[in-house]
Amino acid sequence: MLIVSLVDVGPTPFRSLDVWLRDKRFLDFVRSKWQSYEMFGGGMFILKKKIKKLKSDLKRLNREVFGNVNQE
Repeated sequence: MLIVSLVDVGPTPFRSLDVWLRDKRFLDFVRSKWQSYEMFGGGMFILKKKIKKLKSDLKRLNREVFGNVNQE
């Protein structure tokens, strides 16, 4: 009998896709989004929150502009 248990390994890693890096608009998109985030607190807290917001914006970009290239 096979017993499978789910293990919580934490949040999913931050990833980038090659298709994003090939697009000429990508760096401007990231730069403008990053600069638009207004966070307050310590340096690491701000970094964590900005990366979390950027991840969300990149998911939306992927879906709306690139047609969700993660789908097979």
